[in-house]
Amino acid sequence: MLDSEYERLSRHSELAKYLDSSDLEMMASHSKIITFSTGQVILQQGRESRGIFLIIDGEVISTAKLLGAGTTNLESLGPGSFLGDVSYIEGTPCSTSIIANSSVKCVYIDDVYMNMLTTYYPGMKYKLLNAIAKQACERLKKVHDKVTDSMSSADMTKRSVFGEIMHSLTRPAETPMKLTEVNIDAIKKSEIFKLFSQGELDELFNHVAALKAPKNCTIIRKGEKNASCYIVIQGAVQSSVMHENKIAKLSVIGPGTLFASISCIDNITSFVITFTTCESAVLLRISDDAMLHFKNAQTTLWYKLFDLICKSLLALEKSVDKLDIRLNIEDYNR
Repeated sequence: MLDSEYERLSRHSELAKYLDSSDLEMMASHSKIITFSTGQVILQQGRESRGIFLIIDGEVISTAKLLGAGTTNLESLGPGSFLGDVSYIEGTPCSTSIIANSSVKCVYIDDVYMNMLTTYYPGMKYKLLNAIAKQACERLKKVHDKVTDSMSSADMTKRSVFGEIMHSLTRPAETPMKLTEVNIDAIKKSEIFKLFSQGELDELFNHVAALKAPKNCTIIRKGEKNASCYIVIQGAVQSSVMHENKIAKLSVIGPGTLFASISCIDNITSFVITFTTCESAVLLRISDDAMLHFKNAQTTLWYKLFDLICKSLLALEKSVDKLDIRLNIEDYNR
């Protein structure tokens, strides 16, 4: 790959804030530049991405086919933007299509390279995921603001004043692990914990707090800067966007899944996605202090945990994108 392409990448990409020159040199030897002509489809809605694209030059348009409304343009993206990251990291089909709006050059980071980073260079993978997570938060804010504007004029059910008061008073209770009535040994064998070694699991569980939460208990609320992340052990949690007492549901998070506050990545942004229990639940909370400890003293554990945090934020980004598409359909059908 030409050095000039990576010089251009360094100038225009968020990636240059996280990767040093040796990291970029390694990327140069394991990835390739792909050029797309105007109108060419880079990613197809409904198909899974087999890698991650990073725009060096040019502009693309994100589009979505809406039921009964044809194809709608959602946003334009330029140099420094990651494409296909949500689909690739989640292993799910793309929720939108990405089409070149000019001649476009991208760095293509494939599965082989990502697997190599996981095995041999976890620190560099962390840097890459950190850049992806930062950009996911920026996109989340942009689409969140668009969604709340649409919610203002949408005919949606409002939460009553009484309901608002009840939600504000309902809080999760920190509970000794043995009183949660869950089998800790069985939990440690669940899928989410398989990427951790036994020693890492012991360290992780030494720094988590068990929470019991009744139904309709808000775990992360609007306006709250909460840099913790949570793992659902029992029950389920609903993510949603709240605006003017209106609630737009995003997704349901079930057992064995981690969800993270946006403040884990961006503690400046004012918007917050709300997380509320759908039923009585048991959660594990990993506080910001615990995460700082892992980052400073248990780096291998931290890299693995950050994989889950990044995946959580990308899943959230996808859910907000779907809400945006849904509101577009409703607006079209009015």
